[in-house]
Amino acid sequence: MPRPPPRHLWRSPERFPPPPPSLPPPSPPDLLTVVPGSLDALAEAISEHPTLTYYKPEDATIHRVDTSHVAFFLISDIGWEDMLTLLIAHGGSAAALPPHLLSQRVKVALDAQWTRLKFGKLIDKIVPFLPLSQAQMREILDLKLEEMGEEHRGRLWARLETTEGVREYLVKSPFVKYAGYGFEDEEEGGMEEGEEAGNACDSIQGGMCKQAKEVAEDNDEEEGEEKRKRKEKKRRKEKEVYWFAEFGARNLQTGGPLHALESAIVESMKPWRPLEVLDVRYNAQTDETELRWCPTEVRFVGEGGRGGGREVSLLREEWGVTGCELRWAGNLKTKIG
Repeated sequence: MPRPPPRHLWRSPERFPPPPPSLPPPSPPDLLTVVPGSLDALAEAISEHPTLTYYKPEDATIHRVDTSHVAFFLISDIGWEDMLTLLIAHGGSAAALPPHLLSQRVKVALDAQWTRLKFGKLIDKIVPFLPLSQAQMREILDLKLEEMGEEHRGRLWARLETTEGVREYLVKSPFVKYAGYGFEDEEEGGMEEGEEAGNACDSIQGGMCKQAKEVAEDNDEEEGEEKRKRKEKKRRKEKEVYWFAEFGARNLQTGGPLHALESAIVESMKPWRPLEVLDVRYNAQTDETELRWCPTEVRFVGEGGRGGGREVSLLREEWGVTGCELRWAGNLKTKIG
């Protein structure tokens, strides 16, 4: 029985026909899209006396179910502006954002959405999905490349090695689309004209920026040098713009850099060489990505390093790629789906 093709990279239609189409799994409904009246029943089920009450028309009776041991997961974007506001106010760093403050803001937003139910007070824990910075996108890309290398090790290549340069290149625009958020500088009217669209606060982000400014407002009335330093620090902070991936980590695969790299590999590196190293690097002088097959013993000449999806051979970085066969050099931007 033939082995199944590697996932994501290759499928031979002759030997492995594509599977029949299937429907994607349904997405959980957002709180704002639920049927009117549903939240009233849900509020009872997650209250201090958790009970789900329903009417059974067959025998015209009312039934009650104990829900004290049931966990309810509710998905919603309610409060996203407040979360982003807090993130900006704390320097764009999720690590610096106090969890209790974030939870408090989201619960207030839930209460404001449903004033009668006071829904925020019924929620035990808030799990935020905060936007990803370029550095965080890079960490995810490194993990994805490592997974790709391990998944096809011994079948398509002996190892997949990527340089620091190509990994840094793959998380930049246009492979990943970023949106800029920041404080609104009232004195200078925001960012200068002529800057790229999305850098300055637009009509939606503008309100967010004002909220962030209020959060960061220094209420300390202390006079003197310390107050002057705080004002100067705040003034500099108001000019900063924080960039986050607009479509999150899925932008790496769906029509993104991993998709482009996989396309180039499939189109140019066959037949596969399970005993050789697939070397991927970025040439900044030509703005091209280069794909090579390299003998595994190349990395052991001189003082080499460990290869892999996340660790590049130090030998190849310092001494070039002598003994390797260049199979493709081109602009990966043309392969973005």
